[in-house]
Amino acid sequence: MRRVLLKTRGEQNNTVRFVVTEDNEPVFHGVFEKNNIYSETICSVRVKDRLTSRDAVFCDIGQSRNAFVRDCKFLPGKIFLAQAESAEHDNKGVRFTTDIMLRGKYVVVIIQQYSAKVGLNARVSRKIKDTEVKNRIHKFI
Repeated sequence: MRRVLLKTRGEQNNTVRFVVTEDNEPVFHGVFEKNNIYSETICSVRVKDRLTSRDAVFCDIGQSRNAFVRDCKFLPGKIFLAQAESAEHDNKGVRFTTDIMLRGKYVVVIIQQYSAKVGLNARVSRKIKDTEVKNRIHKFI
């Protein structure tokens, strides 16, 4: 069974720690700031308004401000998957993208579902400096 455990540190410390467990064994952990809760979040969004001049849409994400998605030609009412690129700031809402990026320890997988380059791409992480390890990973991709 998969579970997500959260730990908040009160009002003074503005962070939330989380751990994902499978069969009571930790498999992933992380920290995010409460004011940046949408950082790299993948969610389902609904188009509310379309800017035809910029090929962009505003989407309802259940917050006071709508999310902005550029390079998107969907009509109002369409529901699709998107990933947050940036958090809310000033008077602007969260910015989303239709290219889903899944980061792992060794590989980054990019799912391009609605762009001109529809498909699945995988890249080896830049954090790996050992060329022998990189070459082994490239063989699997």
